Amino acid sequence: MATPKKPPAKKPPAKKRLPPALASRAKALHDAAAATHLKAARNALARARSALQGAERGLYEMALALRDLDAPKLLAAIGYATLYEAADRELGLARSTVDRLRRAADAVDAEAFARLGHTRINAMLALADATAEDDTDAILAEKTVALWEGGPSFAVKGASSRALDAAAAQVRAHVAEQGGPIGRRGNRVAKDDVALAARLTRTLKARAVDVTVTARATKPGAGALFEVDGLDADQVRALLAALAPPKKPRP
Repeated sequence: MATPKKPPAKKPPAKKRLPPALASRAKALHDAAAATHLKAARNALARARSALQGAERGLYEMALALRDLDAPKLLAAIGYATLYEAADRELGLARSTVDRLRRAADAVDAEAFARLGHTRINAMLALADATAEDDTDAILAEKTVALWEGGPSFAVKGASSRALDAAAAQVRAHVAEQGGPIGRRGNRVAKDDVALAARLTRTLKARAVDVTVTARATKPGAGALFEVDGLDADQVRALLAALAPPKKPRP
């Protein structure tokens, strides 16, 4: 019995081609629409960047205002004992936010703050804290730095906050592998230093010198610096009087 032959496969219908004039017109319309979309997208991005920089400028001004407010007499005048309490109650700012804003504003000027953003600045400072070298200025200038002696180089320019955080974590992991201390003094204030600042504050207040002593973090490997906030001329005189040796009784 003969095998039946398969019917020939149907050819797909040929695509109709537009006449050259219509094809050229369609391409021109497509290119014009693409150019319009590209322009609109670039304008939207430019507006977003401008708004972001404007927001960062506002945050910089906020950081400066918080620094001005961080004086015992000013805080006492509005009924608060600490800046953190005032920022929380009046502005809804967490302690960590206040610290990040102030540290970023202390590290750079207004232009750099707006250009880099406080989140990225803090990531840059965290990397500087992690590295052994005192390379804070180089990192803030977005230069390429060595993560550790003989180690890989890291290009700060163009690096995202996430990449900066990852580089800092890489340095900390290397330090731990080498048997070094995982936590370094400098990026955080030690509890003993905080207690020491509080003790000095209480001691001065007991001697009628109403000021606040604050322990501030410094570079990695170094201890905290102690700052006396709110010391005016009268308090300086009171402090000098408190520190003066007792007068010897006349014979």
